[in-house]
Amino acid sequence: MENSDLESRIGSHWLNRIGIAAVLIGVSYFLKYAFDNGWIGPTGRIAIGLIAGIAVVLWSERFRIRGYKVFSYSLKAVGIGALYLSLWAAFQVYHLMPSGVVFVCMLVVTGATCAMAITQDAEVLAVFAITGGFSTPVLLSTGINREIALFSYVLLLDLGILTLVVFRPWRRLLWLGFAGTLLLYIGWNAEFYNRSHFELTLTFATLFFGVFAAAPLFMLRQEQGEGSIPLLFALANGVTYACAARLQMALQSAI
Repeated sequence: MENSDLESRIGSHWLNRIGIAAVLIGVSYFLKYAFDNGWIGPTGRIAIGLIAGIAVVLWSERFRIRGYKVFSYSLKAVGIGALYLSLWAAFQVYHLMPSGVVFVCMLVVTGATCAMAITQDAEVLAVFAITGGFSTPVLLSTGINREIALFSYVLLLDLGILTLVVFRPWRRLLWLGFAGTLLLYIGWNAEFYNRSHFELTLTFATLFFGVFAAAPLFMLRQEQGEGSIPLLFALANGVTYACAARLQMALQSAI
């Protein structure tokens, strides 16, 4: 009986996955050959990437419905990644679309991924969405200072993460959002900060602190007032804000 189950698993699952991988590899080599020989132009390449990304995401639902959730989420990661990379290439590599249009398209991808995460109760999809959300400003950067637009976007993203945590006990999203916010904040300061930005930059830092200061309250509610993680998060948030404010003031006096 066990041998029969093993044969069934190998025949129906593993050979199926090996076949899928073989097809994907074969198609990838064909597309590379077509690209190298100029058979498919830039517009066609972007279209193929977008269509393939959407198709893989839709195809993954077949496996989720049949109970193969991990494999389904892996396929979704591939599809979502293909969408982000295709949109990035359309803007940065081939200059086929303006940054504003690509930004909206990436927001749609992020929002759709969040919607799938909620409806399928899949934290891993929320991680994909948040990672894509924080990657969007980096992927679409033109080297021009847009502090208000950047930090307003990050603030909305953080509020969205906080809202997700209210309805789902996905505490890791808060750490991911905290790290993403901090990295973008540090990156912008290193590249663009000067004395004239002091008030606005400190205001945004305070708003970020306020959003993440509320997070431990929801953590404690979900844990019924117990657990050290909310306290650790509150400590990390407070120390980071204090260091950021102190550094901002030091830079203000030094510049």
